Formats: sequence, C-alpha cells, structure tokens
Amino acid sequence: MERGIEVVRRWAEEAVRPVELLACTPERGKSTLEALNVTERSPLGGIAGRTGGILVDSGWLRILGAGSERLARGLAEWNGLGGRLRLGGALLVGDDAVGGFFALNGGALPGGVGNIFYLAPDTLEWEDLEVRYSGWVKWAFTGAPQAARLEVNQRERSALASVGTARRSSSVSTFFRKRRAKRYASPLQRADR
Repeated sequence: MERGIEVVRRWAEEAVRPVELLACTPERGKSTLEALNVTERSPLGGIAGRTGGILVDSGWLRILGAGSERLARGLAEWNGLGGRLRLGGALLVGDDAVGGFFALNGGALPGGVGNIFYLAPDTLEWEDLEVRYSGWVKWAFTGAPQAARLEVNQRERSALASVGTARRSSSVSTFFRKRRAKRYASPLQRADR
C-alpha cells in the first residue's frame, strides 16, 4: 500500500497547475501527526507529516501541512489543536488568495461528515463541496472532473486577480459550486444574530 505522501507526490507530478510541496522539519511533521491523531497512510497524514504545506497555482490555493517558513500556519497551530479549537468539529485544511477557507467536516457543519466545505468570504456561508479530502487535493492539482464538480475558468481567475474581489468571491468557490449548492451559515455569522 502506498503511503499518503507518495500518492500526493504522484498527483503533483500529474498536475496541470503549478504545485509546490513545502518542506517541514521532521519534528514539526511528527508533532502535527500526533496533534491530528492520524498516520501517514492517508493523503491528509502524508501532507501533515511530510510537508510544510502545499502552494497550488503560485499560492492561489494553499493546503495546510505542518507549517514552514513560507507557509507559517500549520494544521495543528491554525486549528488550535491541543488548546482552544478555532472551529470545533471541523478542521481548517486550506485557504485561497481571496480569503475563502476550506474545512474538513467532522460534524460541526450540517451536511456530509468527512466532506470538504468552503467558506466564501462574500457570503460567510459554508458550502458543502460534496467531495472528500483526497478528492479535493487531487482536484487542486489536476483539475480532474471526477474529483470535483467544475473546472477553473482562467479568465474569471485573471479578472479576480486584477480586481481582488468578485461577486462570488473567487473562482475557487465556483470550482465546486453546483446549481443547487447547499449553504450553511458560518458560526461567525450565527454569533452576530
């Protein structure tokens, strides 16, 4: 059986977008695995234990790992593991260049447990992308339609980069958006009501 990091490296070799696996110290990788209570057998464990994170498309999308000089926030620190949890019942696993966040649902968000959710900065609503962590990572690298619902629109992304914001916040959210996207209010939004 392939270890998680070997699978991730193979996906990176097949990538249609620039993918950079950042280095981390062995100590930081080990402590992140322990904080997550996972092994390196899965892509999540491979990324957490063997990378400082991953920059996709020159940092347009950032996938969290153990943390590194170039991506200082790691999975353990960013989520408050071992202390005050940032988002109890879900694990923040990535973010995009326009302020959106990706989370692995552990039951905090109504919808598929184990699915990746996206918090769009314009709506402050969590959207169930209806894809698991491995499928999300594979899509980020390869754009494989079986791993995600929709493909990136290069012109939209270029327009976003020049403007900085857009009506639907980012093309990242449209990658997975379905015609009838399920939306869930952010815990931050609920606290304001």
